[in-house]
Order: sequence, then C-alpha cells, then structure tokens
Amino acid sequence: MDTVFCPVANRDIDGGDCVVICDVADRMIKPTVLPEDIQWDEEQRAKCLACKYREYDL
Repeated sequence: MDTVFCPVANRDIDGGDCVVICDVADRMIKPTVLPEDIQWDEEQRAKCLACKYREYDL
C-alpha cells in the first residue's frame, strides 16, 4: 500500500490512516479514534483540510 507524508501525524501514513484522519477533519467521526500521538485541535484540522493528499486515492 502506498504511503504519503501526513502533516497532522508528522510522519508517513497509509491510506487507511489518511481516511480516518480526513473523516475526523470532516467531523464525520470523533477525534478519539486517532492514535494517541496525534493531538487534535483546529490547527490540526486546518492542516488536514489543506493537505494535497486529501483527495489522493491511496
């Protein structure tokens, strides 16, 4: 599976993790599903919404 650099996680992630983070940013699911190393706030949400890989088909 392809990986991309995620500015929210500050590391490379796979498509499944990207979908989960995007769903949190879209407020479809709660941030409690995110890994403990990701501290979610509006700044993180803005990073995700601006990410060039948001629409990337991993």
